[in-house]
Amino acid sequence: MNESFNWFLVAYVSLGITVNRSAVDELNELTNEYLADVEHDDYFKSETLIDYIDYIKENMSKHNKRFFILRFNKWRYIQFLESWIQTLIKSRD
Repeated sequence: MNESFNWFLVAYVSLGITVNRSAVDELNELTNEYLADVEHDDYFKSETLIDYIDYIKENMSKHNKRFFILRFNKWRYIQFLESWIQTLIKSRD
């Protein structure tokens, strides 16, 4: 579950954006640090995603922030979560 949520977080902030390698590396490092303090019961909640975005905003280098979507949009979150669930279900068939 941890791996799936990690993917979800990274994909939410980087979906559709071309980034450089150092930005991806920094995002992955910060995501792993963030997940170390998140309870499994809080995975996939909108509040957790908002907290993650704030964490990235506060801790990512100024240069790399520009490569990511660092704002929460409720509609986008719902659509993204539904799409992720559908993909997960299809992969299990």
